[in-house]
Amino acid sequence: MSLSNTINGQAVRDQLARGRLKKLFPVAQAIGPALLDALDDDNWKVRRNALRVLDHAPVAGMESRIIELLQDEEVEVRKWAAHALGCDRCKEGSTLCVDPVPHLLDAVESDPSIVVRRSAVVCLAWNRPWDARISELMEALASGAADENIRFHASSAIRHRTATGA
Repeated sequence: MSLSNTINGQAVRDQLARGRLKKLFPVAQAIGPALLDALDDDNWKVRRNALRVLDHAPVAGMESRIIELLQDEEVEVRKWAAHALGCDRCKEGSTLCVDPVPHLLDAVESDPSIVVRRSAVVCLAWNRPWDARISELMEALASGAADENIRFHASSAIRHRTATGA
């Protein structure tokens, strides 16, 4: 099936459900509404895979929808929502209209899943420009996080920022 010839919601959903994401990246702008609709799908894998596409191929109106998915019942959806919202590196110069930092800080501080908290920390530490809010969080996590992985990322990011002056 060629998505360029049959761009409709069901075709997009089917590709997302099967994990065939590479076909969707080049046509993301054309299928933007279908990708946004997929964020409400009953199948958590469809929601997760839509987030994975939107992470690399952002479409207008996605930010508020992604923020809502930070509260999804499925851990994998919340993890990818944190990444899609916070990873500037994946978006090749695209900028979001919403400041993602408060939402990522909230995920770090309150998400019940360590997987989601780690994803948010990595995005804040490595994948976006730092500001005072991020710096303060990294200092606190480097010295006091219970999770070794989170302490490692916070400490490493601080050392990197200090060494490079970034």
